[in-house]
Amino acid sequence: MHASNAFSDTDDTDDTEDDKAVAQAFFEQGESHYRAEEYEAAAEAFINAYETMPHYAVLANIGLAYQRAQNYPLAVEYLRKYLSALMEEGKENPKIADVLQQTLQQVSELVISVNGVRSDCDIYIDDVNHGIAPAQVIVLPGEHSVRLVQDGQDDIVETLSVGPGETKHYTFAEIETAAAPTKKAPPAIKEVIAPPPSQHTPEGQPRLQTAYQYALGGAIVGGITSVVLLGVAWNTQKKFDDAKATKDFDTMNELRPLGRGLVAGAIITSCLTGAALSTYLILRAKHTRSIDSMKTQRVSVMVSPEVLGLDVRF
Repeated sequence: MHASNAFSDTDDTDDTEDDKAVAQAFFEQGESHYRAEEYEAAAEAFINAYETMPHYAVLANIGLAYQRAQNYPLAVEYLRKYLSALMEEGKENPKIADVLQQTLQQVSELVISVNGVRSDCDIYIDDVNHGIAPAQVIVLPGEHSVRLVQDGQDDIVETLSVGPGETKHYTFAEIETAAAPTKKAPPAIKEVIAPPPSQHTPEGQPRLQTAYQYALGGAIVGGITSVVLLGVAWNTQKKFDDAKATKDFDTMNELRPLGRGLVAGAIITSCLTGAALSTYLILRAKHTRSIDSMKTQRVSVMVSPEVLGLDVRF
């Protein structure tokens, strides 16, 4: 545990001492929630402590609590604030920096800029105002609504999609002049995409799934075909036996090659069915391991408070 004595150089006035006591109570409440795995409540308590008596070390606890709650955008925000404040003091925390890098792989980043007469518009992402462009916002992977709002102008709304660990830059180019605000053309969007890390979206995973589904389908069709061929072969053998009993040599000569062909076809089809089934089992196992690996990577982002927690004493 890393201990920090906050505000040791502040005046020991009654108000300051009262604030210290309240902040310490909030902080200890956050620790209690954290140990109980109530991470959202822990983050809220840590925030109350920080707002009562600001100390940069508390920012790390807030970020770690949000990370354990899988609220990755807020985790990134607070961990970045902590590391930035730490850097201003000429210090560093490699463990927290490593957690931040891992957490960044769980989120996406939208960088929105606007050119032309609307360069001073407000940017809303998923109905949250992020101020005047340009805006750099951490979001969860998926689709997001981006809305440009400016007094006296119609809103412009676009739906943008971004993957895990991916950064997208969108520029809404000039689309109108101030003299003609009522008639608008669709906004031109310039898009630059930073590719997401391959370990979070394995390139071969969809192909593995498709391959083992085809293999299973082939095994099922082959099995049905083998059963049908064996049934016809059995019926042919019965007719051959009847012809043999009546010494119908012409019928026997006709049925003999047919029966042999049916049996051979059934054997070949059974072999192909076995091969398709084996292929299905192998590909299914690979696909399962790939999914398990992704889950393990997500779990590995979670960190223990004993290793990375910051104990702040006000």
